[in-house]
Amino acid sequence: MVDETLLASNFESLVVGAHQFGCGIESQLESWYRFLVQPDPYASLSLSQGNGGVAQWKGFDTVLLAQRADFLRPDSLVAVIVLSDENDSEVDVRSFSGSAWNFMSTQFHPPRGTSACANNPNSTTCTSCTFGGNTSDPQCEMPAYSALNDWGYDLNLRHVHQKQKYGISVQFPIQRYVLGLTSPTVPDRNGEYPSGAASYQGLTNRGCTNPLFAAKLPAPPAGVDASKWQPTADELCNLPPGNRGPGNVYYSHIGGVPHQLLQVNPSDPNSPQKATLTPDDWTLILGNDPLNEDYTGIDPHMVESVAPRTNVPVPAGGFPVSSPSAAEGTDPISGRESITDSTMPMHAGALVDLQFACIFSLSVPRLCDMASTTADPTLLNACDCQPPQSAGVFTHEQVPAVCNDATPTQQDFAKAYPTIRELLLAKLLGQVPGANEGVISSICPIHTIDTATGTDPLYGYRPAMSAIVERLKTSLL
Repeated sequence: MVDETLLASNFESLVVGAHQFGCGIESQLESWYRFLVQPDPYASLSLSQGNGGVAQWKGFDTVLLAQRADFLRPDSLVAVIVLSDENDSEVDVRSFSGSAWNFMSTQFHPPRGTSACANNPNSTTCTSCTFGGNTSDPQCEMPAYSALNDWGYDLNLRHVHQKQKYGISVQFPIQRYVLGLTSPTVPDRNGEYPSGAASYQGLTNRGCTNPLFAAKLPAPPAGVDASKWQPTADELCNLPPGNRGPGNVYYSHIGGVPHQLLQVNPSDPNSPQKATLTPDDWTLILGNDPLNEDYTGIDPHMVESVAPRTNVPVPAGGFPVSSPSAAEGTDPISGRESITDSTMPMHAGALVDLQFACIFSLSVPRLCDMASTTADPTLLNACDCQPPQSAGVFTHEQVPAVCNDATPTQQDFAKAYPTIRELLLAKLLGQVPGANEGVISSICPIHTIDTATGTDPLYGYRPAMSAIVERLKTSLL
């Protein structure tokens, strides 16, 4: 019998315990891929000696493999639910000839891309200035990114528009995750990076049974502790295929997208969420061809930018953003734009920040002033409305839309950034025969206050849960 109260309490403790500390390079997609799909998840990362420090995966995470075998019944439906307010920013540490691990270090000054990258990242002449033959390119005559208020250097923003900035992408291709949820075969680590490979080759070198679609998963022998188990690479790769197909796998993302782009009637605050999305809906959310950096037709709120997006064209069905000088709350979706890259006194750690996809009011405002953060140091990592780093005052344009304009160290709203990669995965899954298009919802709720009876279907994440349940019904009935 399920104890719902205990389940809710345990889940709350898990969320509160995890908090939001840690590296700013979040791995929303790789986390589930590593647990459910990667045939040979690594035990550790290391740098080889004598060849410039090339990243390598070492050993097998046998504890994870044992947990996978315990969790993943071959006759079950599988639902992957990703709840995130930020875009996936995983670094494929073995890319860029094994040197991409540097992108995770604040000591590393990322190289610039050639001049062509700024306007056409898909150009054949768009490449990294570190490669030979580019020394006369104007961009390559400039030093590498190093300024603290430059989005090319800032650690939290290194995942944004990588080819525009660096001429290369050091993230796993999004198709890796499409295949992970739909393909009966996937690569192991050697298939991803065969000897001599400088970039990811796993989209074609798929020589292992996908654990997600296996009839039986490898597990430690009876009586053997998982940490002492020593499986071989062949044991982990050559699994018997099972009966689960891509139609039994469901992906859902609750993230950074305005709920107005998902509602039947966005002008009606009581409008429900759409059951399905049209191609025009997806264009508003992701642009015309996000895989090839073509964001034509995208709603301005979904543009990843440190600068105000007031010059972004507003397509039919889209919504305009408000300038930094506009009054607080002028834009009902994201409040208003702000000056995020100012060198004037700013919020601690926010010399560079992205504009928001959406915001929503907090039930209780959060004080982020010096006295509050001294009394509770965890607020230093949880507040978006920190005091200036040095003597000075906030200008109206500098105050983020989540902060109280009259009291800039008081946070009145929560926010989300455009979660482009998680959303793109949901769309691409719908293009795979036999697979399910991902279910998406906004992390910014349609209603933030429930009815007295606690039954408002548009409150909080009920629209998301309802959409997931409706999709699962097709396999359960």
